[in-house]
Amino acid sequence: MNRLSITLNDFLEEKLRGIQGDLIKGRKQDISFTTVVNMVLLGGILGSRYLKKDDWQAIKDFLDDQQINLDAEGLTDNYVNMTK
Repeated sequence: MNRLSITLNDFLEEKLRGIQGDLIKGRKQDISFTTVVNMVLLGGILGSRYLKKDDWQAIKDFLDDQQINLDAEGLTDNYVNMTK
């Protein structure tokens, strides 16, 4: 395993911390921030083949504008259910 350092913007860190909190509540055990980031990255890699053109455009727009509108609660529910 490699140790890397990444920089997250405030929006992404807030959403990842929210997922971490929901996972901790849902599983009743501590889950590290690194584990959450790795889960989300792996989910993105595995799910990228299913993204539509509009999804990729939203990602590009986020990179350009640092803003995105998404249903983070629905995403969090999926991660919590998956890890039970």
